[in-house]
Amino acid sequence: MAIQALVVDQASGVRSLYARILRSLGCATHEAADGGEALEALQSSSIDLAVVEAEAALLSGLDLLCVIRESETYANLPVVIVTAGTDQATVTEIVKLGAADCLTKPFDVEVVKTRLQRIVKSISAAGALHTMPSSEPGVSGSALIVDGNAEFRQFVAGALMATYATTQMETGLDALRACQVRKFSVLVMGTQTGLLSPRLLARRLRRQATLEDMRIVLVVPDGARGNIGDPTPFDAVLQRSLVPEDFARQFRQLAARSLPRDAGVIDIVRAAVASATQETLGMMAGIDVALLDTDASLPAGMLEASVVMTLQAERAAVRLALLGEAGGARRIAARIANRADDDVSPEDGLSALGEVLTNITGRVKSQIGSDGGPMTLTTPSLRTSTPDPDADVAGVSPVTLRFASVDGDVQLAVCLSVTEAPVDDALNEHGSPTLAAIA
Repeated sequence: MAIQALVVDQASGVRSLYARILRSLGCATHEAADGGEALEALQSSSIDLAVVEAEAALLSGLDLLCVIRESETYANLPVVIVTAGTDQATVTEIVKLGAADCLTKPFDVEVVKTRLQRIVKSISAAGALHTMPSSEPGVSGSALIVDGNAEFRQFVAGALMATYATTQMETGLDALRACQVRKFSVLVMGTQTGLLSPRLLARRLRRQATLEDMRIVLVVPDGARGNIGDPTPFDAVLQRSLVPEDFARQFRQLAARSLPRDAGVIDIVRAAVASATQETLGMMAGIDVALLDTDASLPAGMLEASVVMTLQAERAAVRLALLGEAGGARRIAARIANRADDDVSPEDGLSALGEVLTNITGRVKSQIGSDGGPMTLTTPSLRTSTPDPDADVAGVSPVTLRFASVDGDVQLAVCLSVTEAPVDDALNEHGSPTLAAIA
């Protein structure tokens, strides 16, 4: 069935021009001279796309867009606003109201056709989902993959194909439309989602009760820097691996966990900690460590340095504990001080873990929040005995990252756990960690 497009403009010549362009794209067209006629058309016909003049009579294009967004039937209708105003305030208001696109007069016919064609294709793709099976033999669910980078989408699809039936979309708007006509088990999005950013898309989907069981996962580039921002709309934030099998393993671990919303906070810190730990040990001690794929329990009696990071905007406190065996900690201390292993004490090893943790948390802060941003760090606490690393904290099972040097002489673990409880904010004057004396 052809896509039903509504064109709203006071000038009959302009309406005819848009109608011809839309018909050349395979659409059936309806025309309205003002906002009142547009409402009548919406009530009498099933419209899939609207092209509306911002300065329409009786009911302006922006007023009409507001009415459409408040309608249960047309809340997600793609609306293209055509305006003669080019000031940033006007464009910002149009974007804020959820327009699919904004065209300005005077316009180039080929440009208009290209931009309308993109929207028509996304509507057609979403419509085709009505007839797609919800799953395929051998898979346990369906995944919607969203990103403007085709290579990224193929990478994720390839990694998940054994577990999920995958569907790919280029933009956040395409994904939003797709979620209205089909229920997915998981939405996996990269950082290139177009006008509707990952965070805005996640927040919009979170408001829909019918999608509350769908997991929303953000995938950030390996070693990504800069402010990732508010993680709370996401169930998890994963770091893209260069190896599809590693990425698939992260997803299997994710599926095995029952995730509360705050688990997204742990995952966003996890992504930063993984790279920060490897970089810190390499730079401070000249020790190259690899992230291990193991679920083995940690040995008792490991040395521990811990710190609490408070992400104020998320009202979450993340406890980060760096654990190491005594021999490995002494090796780190010797490398940092450029001394022989026999010349350092167990206390030196514990102190070295504190120094390493201080550097790690500084790097984490630079990745997920700029200086003066919504993150504070407590002074590291050092201890020679550790609590049960598998114990639940505030209902969220800790995430444990295991690292080992190439020769196996240095083995470390980083345990992350999240709580909403207030934390001791004994910080130095800069809000940064300082090394505590060994008790």
